[in-house]
Amino acid sequence: MKVPVLVTCQCGHTTEAWAGEEVTCQCGRRYATELTDQQRAVLTGLETQMRIFARLGTGVVGLFALGGFLLIDRWGGLAALIVGGVLWWGILQPIWRRRTFARLASLPPATVSPK
Repeated sequence: MKVPVLVTCQCGHTTEAWAGEEVTCQCGRRYATELTDQQRAVLTGLETQMRIFARLGTGVVGLFALGGFLLIDRWGGLAALIVGGVLWWGILQPIWRRRTFARLASLPPATVSPK
């Protein structure tokens, strides 16, 4: 997973990079943008949770639609598919995503020091 990093040099110049790259400022200072093991573990955990939540949503909406098809008819199944999709991806997933990003934002920032 690529993680964007913003490196601010002591001279005041700001450079955008990806974590793991080596950044050279205009003034000549070089910075290594490595993530700590703790930061990598948290990011991997959040990525896994997001994948699981998306797959869970697909399964729940699919079962909801299948139940509508079997218990009512094709129009009931279609309605169940639409209602389930709107509930899951329109309401529940944005709420969960906001909470996940808030938890990610609460982590301490990485410190990058010159080489």
